[in-house]
Amino acid sequence: MTVTLFSETISQAPKSRAGTTVLMVLLTSVVALTFLGRIFSSSRITWSFTRDDALMFSAHVGKIDSGQGVPIWALCFNAFCILAIGCVYLGSTIGKPFDLLLARLALF
Repeated sequence: MTVTLFSETISQAPKSRAGTTVLMVLLTSVVALTFLGRIFSSSRITWSFTRDDALMFSAHVGKIDSGQGVPIWALCFNAFCILAIGCVYLGSTIGKPFDLLLARLALF
């Protein structure tokens, strides 16, 4: 239902189906690329914290893949953290205040 309302709102700007499709594809692409950029930059930040031994399992998470030159274990660590926070959010009645607390902590 939300996607239908969103696409209806977008379709009012160009007043054509082709224009609506182009705008929806552009918006979806921007959101996807922004998401990937945030994941990659957070894995680099995690990797820099592991170089300073500031996180748990720093010796393992801080390894860089020799073939690709990417901190694969930092990406996996971030994915696990996102999964754990998502499970807490979905399975808890206090999920929303927990999410707001994380957002507040991110501001500082």
